[in-house]
Amino acid sequence: MNRKKTFLMEHARTLAIALPIALLLRVSVVEAYRIPSGSMEDTILVGDRLLADKLVYGARVPFIGYRFPALHDPLPGEVIIFESPREPGVRFIKRCIAVGGQTVMIRGKRVYVDGVLVALPDHGKIDPRHPSSGMDSFGPEVVPAGYLFVLGDNRDNSTDSRSWGYLSRDSVFGKALVVYWSWSPDTTQGFWRRIRWDRIGERIL
Repeated sequence: MNRKKTFLMEHARTLAIALPIALLLRVSVVEAYRIPSGSMEDTILVGDRLLADKLVYGARVPFIGYRFPALHDPLPGEVIIFESPREPGVRFIKRCIAVGGQTVMIRGKRVYVDGVLVALPDHGKIDPRHPSSGMDSFGPEVVPAGYLFVLGDNRDNSTDSRSWGYLSRDSVFGKALVVYWSWSPDTTQGFWRRIRWDRIGERIL
């Protein structure tokens, strides 16, 4: 067997092993996501690309519908990725505020869970100039078992549980982990200036 044929066969074997492993990792452990909207600013910015842990909440196996056992269910405070309740196939990212059995109340943009004020995340924001709306008040209501109450960190510019209701636990795909790439949407800047170097490697908290 000549060297060229041996070389090709060795690489074919390597690919035959590596590709299924890479596919398994993608569908069951981590997956990349692009952020198209500002509903999570300034925790997550438009143009950020994230890696999400799919194993922690129970990764799904494509085509057969099987789901691995979860390490734990989503917890209040975690940033989660899920399928939109209104747009099948579209994925959203929000922060879990409360889980089944907890009582949620919103008054004047302040969020309370079980009677305790939930502080705005470190990089979250509320615009005091933003006019009050129906979303500034909610409940008190108990989150049903098997459901979550989620909000965007950019409270005045987020479509979330205040408008479309509770999120089914089964709709959650993964937990946001880290920004692996960030690209400013401002096309007037040069190529290198559009890269947000300081955000690469930023953990999502």
